[in-house]
Amino acid sequence: ESRLKQYENEISELKARYDSITLDAARRIEDNETLVNFNNDLEKQVSALKRQLESETLLRVDLENKNKTLREELQFNQQVYETKIYQIKEQQRIEIRHDDSLRQQYDARLLQELQQLRTQNEQEMQLLRDEIAAQYEKKIEDLQNTNRRNLDQISSYRADLVSYRERIEEVTKTRA
Repeated sequence: ESRLKQYENEISELKARYDSITLDAARRIEDNETLVNFNNDLEKQVSALKRQLESETLLRVDLENKNKTLREELQFNQQVYETKIYQIKEQQRIEIRHDDSLRQQYDARLLQELQQLRTQNEQEMQLLRDEIAAQYEKKIEDLQNTNRRNLDQISSYRADLVSYRERIEEVTKTRA
């Protein structure tokens, strides 16, 4: 009878250990599923951030191309103005040759007009240059800030991902 009690006690202990191990295994399986789902969510977020980074890179390239086009247009307009100024000068010279008495008036007036045109054109070109440069720099700065934030966020997600993978490996090792 003493052996029977001993066997019964041993069976009770084994059942209790079995129940404890079964409960612990169920909790670990549930934790593992939660971590796997969280890992999948993080991977989706990383993919979305990569797509956003690509989109913003394309936007930056597009803005750089627009900036280049505007600069070329500005240079072309400047050449057109210089050609017009040259033509006006030539036309004035021809007219002045016909009447020597009006030559000084025309020269002074022409120089004044040309100087005003040049000054006006230079001011307009400088304003355009400054505006384009400011827009370009602002957009580049915005893109760099966004890029920096995205990279920081990706680094954070990667660190979290590594941490979760290590936890999953620990759970897997302890289960094995």
